Amino acid sequence: MRLINVESLKLHEFFGARIPSYAILSHTWEIEEATFQERESNTRAAQRKAGHRKVTKACFMAKTQGYEWLWVDTNCIDKNSSAELSEAINSMFAWYANAEICFAYLADVPTGKLDNLGQVAVQVRASRWFTRGWTLQELLAPKTVVFCAADWSSIGTRGDVLTNDLVQATGIHSDFLTGKKPIARANVATKFSWVSQRVTTREEDIAYCMLGIFDINMPLLYGEGSKAFNRLQEEIIKVSNDMTIFSWPWDESMAAGWTSLLAPSPSAFQNWEELQLAPSFIGTAEETLSFHMTNAGLSIRRRILAIMTGYIIGLATEFNAVESMQLSAWIPVRAKSRYGTLLVRRHTWPPQPLTLSALFTEVSMLKKIVVRRQDDLSWDISHGLQKHMLPSSNVPQLGRGFRRVGVFPLFSSEALRYAWIEGDWNITLAENRDIMWFNSIRDQDTEMAEGTVELFIRRPTQGNIWLTIWVGAAFDDKAGKIHWSCRVLSQNDPSPRYDNGALRSNIRKVAKYVLQEEERTETWENAEGDLNLVLGDYAPVSDGHIRYLLIWSTVPN
Repeated sequence: MRLINVESLKLHEFFGARIPSYAILSHTWEIEEATFQERESNTRAAQRKAGHRKVTKACFMAKTQGYEWLWVDTNCIDKNSSAELSEAINSMFAWYANAEICFAYLADVPTGKLDNLGQVAVQVRASRWFTRGWTLQELLAPKTVVFCAADWSSIGTRGDVLTNDLVQATGIHSDFLTGKKPIARANVATKFSWVSQRVTTREEDIAYCMLGIFDINMPLLYGEGSKAFNRLQEEIIKVSNDMTIFSWPWDESMAAGWTSLLAPSPSAFQNWEELQLAPSFIGTAEETLSFHMTNAGLSIRRRILAIMTGYIIGLATEFNAVESMQLSAWIPVRAKSRYGTLLVRRHTWPPQPLTLSALFTEVSMLKKIVVRRQDDLSWDISHGLQKHMLPSSNVPQLGRGFRRVGVFPLFSSEALRYAWIEGDWNITLAENRDIMWFNSIRDQDTEMAEGTVELFIRRPTQGNIWLTIWVGAAFDDKAGKIHWSCRVLSQNDPSPRYDNGALRSNIRKVAKYVLQEEERTETWENAEGDLNLVLGDYAPVSDGHIRYLLIWSTVPN
């Protein structure tokens, strides 16, 4: 490790236990940065560079704080040596963590001497320093961070009155900025969200700048582009069973052909919602939360539920639950079965991980899953489903108290799914980036509804069958969200009589909008009598079929 002597401004090299106490500089690179070679040569041309003057000022700051040595990346790393550069990048988090003090130089904040602290705070939050990838670890790793303005006046430290401004500028919870919680306590997705809106000059560096934050070492391969971030995620998987790494929401900016459960870039976590780790939340004692990379791709053993076009995979996480409600997170995939293993790819819809009741695990299936590195399979929608784009002009203008809903069914087994969708008719699957189908229902006073209903279906080739449908709805007034969910529990077998204190009358209201005639677009208004159910009773509705089931909804107008 090379350090600059703050008196002589000369470089000295130290190893291991001989490394002395030192200060460290964090800054954004500008034009005229002084290099290692220029520091060594110390020519007049080098001394006239703005970068040289910046290092000299930093040495003076370190000296006034009682330190004899200073580390600066521009001067202390020989970037002409690829081996040295790789070692430095893999060691940089530790170098910042071991420094006694870090001076964070904000070149675009003129001074910290203003009487108007509010004006200084605005300038700090807008600083370019908070937009760069490398400065993230330089903010989090050191014991003490002192922010300095362009005139080297002190603005404040990481844990003092600046904390709230730093939270706003970075999106990082104050507990991690003040040291109340070590960053090791943050889950994978949270850490990726911290860097999701930052940029680096080299594409690969958006991955390399995170190595220390994840305590990962890996070789640098400049020229690999976005593959660097994929390699970083694979390295994380080798040492962590944190499944929030798979919980990123799909975004329109992503390539349509992206098939991996791993995110294409940190920006995928920009709108990520906080998930809490719950290692025993989904799964039983015989299940382990292990997953690893193989020559076939990412291998994982997880709980799954079937939907018409594929599956949803349960994550070992739980959303921040409202009151005592237990909710689990699931991500959608397309899949092909090969010799008892599901070969899967990420499905683009629904874009957000699904929030479902923990009760869904009772009817889920435990499967070995492999996410292929190369998508060499056909993923066309099969089983009689016809793809249909829903024109935006068909979306109705909803009146007050109405909600627009999107839908699809969940099945407790593959056999039930095949039995349900095979027949003499084709089921139309309307696809839109936001919804699969829309309808509007008036539900002005429901805060939560949950229960089961039995619905009768007349099939052209298979005769009459009964399906047990679980339907639930919960409205989160504080977050302004409503969560609908449902599942098919069984076929030709009445379900147990669930009663979770739900508003039973609303089950009838929901079920009425689930039932449709084959050739009509309006709802079964005349089915009200048949749907006036007690939970668990049969509902013999002739010549009808379940066309779609509630799974998603917007907030009311």
